[in-house]
Amino acid sequence: MIVEQRFFIGMQDVGNIGAAANKVTNKALVEMLSNTATVHAIKVGQSAMQRKEDGMIWMVINWKLQVIKRPAACETVICRTWAQRYNRLKAIRDFEIVSEAGELLALATSDWVAVGPDRHSFVKLDENNMGGYGCEPEHEALPGTVFTKVREKDFEIQNAAAFTVTRSMIDANHHMHNTAYLDLANEVLPEDLEEACFDHVEINYRKEALLHDSLRVEYGLKALAGSAPGEEEGSPKRCIFVKNEDGSVLHTTILLY
Repeated sequence: MIVEQRFFIGMQDVGNIGAAANKVTNKALVEMLSNTATVHAIKVGQSAMQRKEDGMIWMVINWKLQVIKRPAACETVICRTWAQRYNRLKAIRDFEIVSEAGELLALATSDWVAVGPDRHSFVKLDENNMGGYGCEPEHEALPGTVFTKVREKDFEIQNAAAFTVTRSMIDANHHMHNTAYLDLANEVLPEDLEEACFDHVEINYRKEALLHDSLRVEYGLKALAGSAPGEEEGSPKRCIFVKNEDGSVLHTTILLY
């Protein structure tokens, strides 16, 4: 089953630096992906709004976004999603974003896990909870995708800043909303860059951040050989590390390239 949703790109959804000026940000694109996934969940009866006290909760653990052509402010785009496949532990959901004329603008894939109401126990995925999604294993947005395994020791930290999780960052699951991490990335990137300057994004969520948590956000840089689609030999790969205040817990990594 393929589900689609239309989105209008507002001025709050665009960048302001260089070639990214007035073009949609990666944060806005990932927000489209997340909201379209929710539309799909509503159709299956598993959205947050339909959730019962004893029901499962979907949580995304990986995003991989590839931007082909970045639409501009005041354009309308269409986001499509489908369940690609699943195993006992996780479900893979793919996406495409197209213009109103049908031009392909972006592709994405993602990993999701289902947890119980306590948010600590994983729910086994099977036909009972996945059958309604109508998986399409033959339909891959980014064939052969492997999420990059980030090793902190491979990156030299260039900049760091401290932040506190505020109420505006908290979502319906009562933890820091997944796209809010891209706002933090912008705070530590060099002044001539923002997340919308990069057409490849990988986000890995390891531990949820909660209201009033004190965070340390680090920007690391390393030159790597081309290991990702579209990456040139020796091009720099940038990674944002979101940690707790003393750096002992890693909440999230964000690769931009």
